[in-house]
Amino acid sequence: MTLHFENTTTLGINKPTDPAFPARIYYDLSGDPHTISLDLTAGVNAFGLISFDYWFAGYADGHGQFDYAFPDPKNGCTNFVTTFFNAQGAGRDVFRARCGAITYGDVKQCWDPGGCLTFVNDPFALTAACLGITPCILGSAAQCPAGL
Repeated sequence: MTLHFENTTTLGINKPTDPAFPARIYYDLSGDPHTISLDLTAGVNAFGLISFDYWFAGYADGHGQFDYAFPDPKNGCTNFVTTFFNAQGAGRDVFRARCGAITYGDVKQCWDPGGCLTFVNDPFALTAACLGITPCILGSAAQCPAGL
């Protein structure tokens, strides 16, 4: 499905945070996994989101993957995150931070079903739990959920 926001801009009925370009939504329930994508890569930031292809895959057994990006107002960087999670909610992620022309990565994290970090491998101390200390390794990779 394509939403032609450029038409609302032309008509003057757009909101200030609406994109002025088409937003493409991909939605596929035909197999396993079910996937959803909001492709905002054709333009600038919109809906309070940065330009990125936001993507989700949900499997019948409850595990999934979610790719997203967000700005970090503390340091002016943009974080690009790929997460994997099991049916109980435990998971792991890998993220990279783009700060101007420099990209920092890979930062790896794991969390338990309650969302608490159990492992961090962050050579740049971008994770708040690192308290600015580099390199930062907290917990053990053995605490990461298996099979993700």
